[in-house]
Formats: sequence, structure tokens, C-alpha cells
Amino acid sequence: MSKADNATSSGLRKSLGHNAFRGMGTAMGTETTVEELTAWLRAAPAGTMVPASSLVDLLENVETPRDESVEPTAPDPSTSWTWREKLWDVPAETRLGVAEVAEALGRPRSYVYARTGPAASDPLPHRKIDGSVVIAAGELRTWIRDHEEVIYGCAMESPRHERGLHAV
Repeated sequence: MSKADNATSSGLRKSLGHNAFRGMGTAMGTETTVEELTAWLRAAPAGTMVPASSLVDLLENVETPRDESVEPTAPDPSTSWTWREKLWDVPAETRLGVAEVAEALGRPRSYVYARTGPAASDPLPHRKIDGSVVIAAGELRTWIRDHEEVIYGCAMESPRHERGLHAV
């Protein structure tokens, strides 16, 4: 422990009282668990003030259990994305079922069935595999682009250059 750490520890003990670190060990820097640190903080008298630097010192020495068998991995955002977002990132050849297409379009499944049935006037591009409707993501993206109607309903929605305004 450095002299500065020791001084911080000593100053903290003086400000909190001699027995303030009972249960945390008599010297800063001894390893403790999160449960012990939490219990100590809960047991501290109301109004107890602990310098942030001292908490950092304590937390740096907290022992955390590690499962060596599991490698840490970054969370995969695609697992929490909906098909409205995934549709634009998956490969074009990705096959989507009725539920995924409905989610991507923000419509009920009945809409997808109506647009893939024999009486559909403007059908979704689709195929059938063993009787189940599937739609390629790339074809659905193209269909959306071809069928969406861009509407500029108010001045806020239309780009400045289309309204004849120039950047200020």
C-alpha cells in the first residue's frame, strides 16, 4: 500500500472512528467480499460520510468470484433486436417465417397471410416450403422500399433544401 493510500485509510478511520472498519479488517488492502463490504456499509451509522477515494480503495480489493470455465463475451445486440431492426442487417438470402415478417412490418400475422394468399391483389414476394410461407429478407426489404409512401406532412419533417430554405 502506498503512503497516499495509507494516509487516506488513516484519515478515513479517524473521521469514522477507531472501530469504523471492524469487520473489514484492520488494514486497508486486505481482500474482502462484496457481501462483507455491503454489510459493513449497511451497518454504518446514519449520516456516515465515506470519502469516495476510500471506497475506491476498498472496492479495488474486493474479491469477486470468477467462473473460469466461461469466457466473457460482448453482448450480442441482435439477440435483443426485433425483426424491425434485424431485417435491415441480415443477409438477403435469410428466410423469414410469417411471425418474423409480421414483426418486421409491424402488422398482425393475418396481414402477412392475406398478402401471401391466392386472392392477394398486391402480394408480398414469398415462397412455400412444405406448405409454410417464407420470405427472403432481401426481397422483403425491396418490397418495403417499393411500397412505402414518403409523406412530408409538416415543415419539420421535410428537408430544408426541399422547402427552399438555406442553412443558417
